[in-house]
Amino acid sequence: MRILIFEYVCGGGFRGARAPAGLRRDGRAMLAAALRDALRVPRATVYTLVEERHAQALPNGVSATLAGDDWRAVWRRMLGAADAALVVAPEEGDALLSLCEEARAARVLSLNCAPDAIRLAGDKLAFADTLRRCAVPAVPTRLYRPGEAPPEGCVLKPRDGAGCERTFRIRAEHPPGPLDADRQWVVQPWLAGQAVSLSLLAFGDRIEVLSRNRIDCSEHRGRLRVDAVAAGAC
Repeated sequence: MRILIFEYVCGGGFRGARAPAGLRRDGRAMLAAALRDALRVPRATVYTLVEERHAQALPNGVSATLAGDDWRAVWRRMLGAADAALVVAPEEGDALLSLCEEARAARVLSLNCAPDAIRLAGDKLAFADTLRRCAVPAVPTRLYRPGEAPPEGCVLKPRDGAGCERTFRIRAEHPPGPLDADRQWVVQPWLAGQAVSLSLLAFGDRIEVLSRNRIDCSEHRGRLRVDAVAAGAC
């Protein structure tokens, strides 16, 4: 079994631009965890592609190829030799979705969720609507209309993606400033309390809870960020 693990930040996805510090930290941690798990598969060859600065930090037993200036060409070439592939990438801009679709098109066993599930989970508005239709309590979410004044006390965030990047808590003293006009944004009420997440394994109609995680967030001049995630702390 030849298993290809690709993590977007360490693998060159931000080539030419500096990735946010939080993404760099999370990317390194997720790549290391995925590689360690893959190395436990009997008789598996585990390989990845990384920028040169990350190559020395890989676990023993992993075969690494340098991403170079054209990481997508290297990725596609490595897909041709893989039996299975796992992609770790941001949901925004369909980065994760496009890579998983490429793996499937290459007839490589994808260890990610199905493309339809990735597309739904990366769309905050569609995901909230789906939860409500399934009678699952969800944070009220609506599309932000360009030019409107966001109500004070709400949260403004990009419609696509599943992280905390470019997420604003609207206060009179801290307006969000100019927004990227090429993206859609959503508005949600601010809910006080401890931020948490679930790590789930879903297969068919079954869901297994792997861990309940505490998320430590902070706010600076109205902008929210994730400082740390404590896996299994809840």
